[in-house]
Amino acid sequence: MTIVASWKGFYPVGKRLLLCHSLFTLLQQISKVFDAAYKALMKAFTEHNKANTWVVPLAIADNPSVFPPLPMEDENWGGNGGGQGRDGKHNNRQWAEGFAILAAMPCKTAEERQIRDRKAFLLHSLFVDTLVFKAIAAIKNIIEINQNALNGPSASILH
Repeated sequence: MTIVASWKGFYPVGKRLLLCHSLFTLLQQISKVFDAAYKALMKAFTEHNKANTWVVPLAIADNPSVFPPLPMEDENWGGNGGGQGRDGKHNNRQWAEGFAILAAMPCKTAEERQIRDRKAFLLHSLFVDTLVFKAIAAIKNIIEINQNALNGPSASILH
């Protein structure tokens, strides 16, 4: 599927009536598969994370003054403060496989949930870092192409 990104929002090629302000909302509207997968992901997080250790670790809930390092900050868990996606090493990574492995991890005890949730936090953070850096590079490339092109319809529409 080809999506157009314009100054006003996102829409599928030839279907400006489906203009949405976020790509996420557009994908939910035009792809039943995307919408179902997102709902399944959120349901899985809710069911597997009854203690909510991924969003707020129990140590913080019990005693906010003793804030443990986040997984991205904790070198013992593979963190380095974030920004790992900038080096390009993960551009072709099979993300679905990594998330599927996390979904299959045991999570019956608080310790198992904490291990799984820290790994999920790390993978999700790396995923977001990588995608943000790829998106920035793509946008910079489009801007350079548009600056070099003659003033035409491509100057206001990004594909």
